[in-house]
Amino acid sequence: MPVCHVSTTSKWLHPTELLTKEPARLDDANRVFYSERKYGCVENFESGQDFGRYIEQIENDFKSIAKNINADRSSEENIRLFCQNFHQCQNVRNELKPFLYAGLGKSLMGFRQLNFDGFFAHKFYIQRMLNNIILNLGNNVEQALSDIIQINEIINVPSGKNILQHINAHIEKTAHDVIVKHVQQYHAAIDRDEQELYVDAYKQHLKKANWIYPLQCKNKRLRADIDCITKEHFYIMLVKLNQATNIITMIKDIGDEIRQNVEVIFNMPGNYADVGDMRYLTERGHQEILQFTQSTSLPVDLTAILGRNAANNHNIYLLEYSGAIYGGLAEALVAENNEGNTYNIQSKRISYSSTIKSFKGLFWVDHGQYRDSVTLQALHMGEINCRIQDDLLRDAITYSPEESLLEYYHSSWCGDVGKVFNDFFNKNIYLLSIAYVKKNLMKIEDFKDKNGNTLLHAMIHHDDKVAYNGLKDKLSLLINEKNNSGTTALMLAAEKGWASMVMDLLEHDKIHFDATDNNGHTALKIALDNKQDTVIQILQSFEMTFDNMEKPAITGQYRSNVRATSGVPPKWRRVS
Repeated sequence: MPVCHVSTTSKWLHPTELLTKEPARLDDANRVFYSERKYGCVENFESGQDFGRYIEQIENDFKSIAKNINADRSSEENIRLFCQNFHQCQNVRNELKPFLYAGLGKSLMGFRQLNFDGFFAHKFYIQRMLNNIILNLGNNVEQALSDIIQINEIINVPSGKNILQHINAHIEKTAHDVIVKHVQQYHAAIDRDEQELYVDAYKQHLKKANWIYPLQCKNKRLRADIDCITKEHFYIMLVKLNQATNIITMIKDIGDEIRQNVEVIFNMPGNYADVGDMRYLTERGHQEILQFTQSTSLPVDLTAILGRNAANNHNIYLLEYSGAIYGGLAEALVAENNEGNTYNIQSKRISYSSTIKSFKGLFWVDHGQYRDSVTLQALHMGEINCRIQDDLLRDAITYSPEESLLEYYHSSWCGDVGKVFNDFFNKNIYLLSIAYVKKNLMKIEDFKDKNGNTLLHAMIHHDDKVAYNGLKDKLSLLINEKNNSGTTALMLAAEKGWASMVMDLLEHDKIHFDATDNNGHTALKIALDNKQDTVIQILQSFEMTFDNMEKPAITGQYRSNVRATSGVPPKWRRVS
């Protein structure tokens, strides 16, 4: 339900250097505000000449704010109607008058001078609430006043929120966890007491390799044997570490943590009310979420998490997707590290008020007053030109969390199959391609993505056994196809440890078992490097048979009806 309770306590902004977008006016020192000491009672204030001056101040402040946030033209009529009713003391309860006649004027003076960039984490939320305030002036004064007080509460709490500090701390924790798992996998035989020594040894190797993030080591002086053993497996660990700690993974992890915290509060008993098939936030829930944003050191952009249903009294609900959260964190990171252009955000204006933005594969829509995930509704809200085929827009649509958007893009905006199906490892592209193959709209053997992956590579990447079984008869043409890295489907299945898939692939008569990738590695070598024990047994069993066969093909005489050694599937045994 909408938040409509209004405290009668006068709260206002204290203009500081941080709150100076518009310079203070000469007449600000002579502004009129109600006080019991000066006027005695509100009736005296309403009947005097200062009351007209006060309303004029309010009107000018609202107009200035509307201009600063690029509010809709209809705002002028809402402001006029509010001030007209205000002057006639209509829709004003007595208990609201102390705030209306003092706190409101002081708050609006602060909003007028507000430098939004000083509140980056809440910038879009404050702008959006100010816009809602102006929209509500004509018909829901209490809602408008409630939002004014909430903005005050946000602004008057020092921020001190730094996204880079969170990323560095998250990387340190993730790095430690990756190293521990690596030690458990590659040094399983060591005693638990020595595990910590091995972990610290890997951290020392990282420091020598100029790892830029902080790492806590308990043991700085290590034995030579441990140093030598860990050095042998260091680069395998480093690859895993780089994958787990890339900047996008960190932003998503932090964004998901923020959303999960808000969701927990949202779904607590008493914090929500179900209306039909929608769940809305209650007044208590909204206050608790605001308290969380003020107390946490995380930079929270509430407009990226909560939306308002304009068709239902502006009730607050939880947004479905998280793209706008990630976008807000990315913009915060870029703003904190703008010296030296360490990070950059790409953008493409798609309409007068909307821009597609991208940061290293993250995409979101900037509507000016708030951010949005890339969805069909968001693009329609931006009145996107349906004929536009910009690469940034295409990539944003491709990676959209809304699966139907990609099909809409292909059918309505872009007929170029090569532009649409350019990355089979992307879940949305993969699902659409499978649907097209099943409908006979594209041939499974005709397409490789930009990385040379076939749909068979993609099925293994996405662990899609259902699609593999359904299209198995069409996949024989792709069995030995390599991607740009020289990886075959068998190598990929071996790397992932998908034993049943490896066995299925080896049953194909024309499988190139000993094929090598661009690094000269076979499927068996890849399985060995990734400690995939079951797959190693399968491939070694097959290799024994393969080495005794007439190359290059495996023929039907090699059947699977001979008993295998313990733990090895009964396949590929020569029948005498």
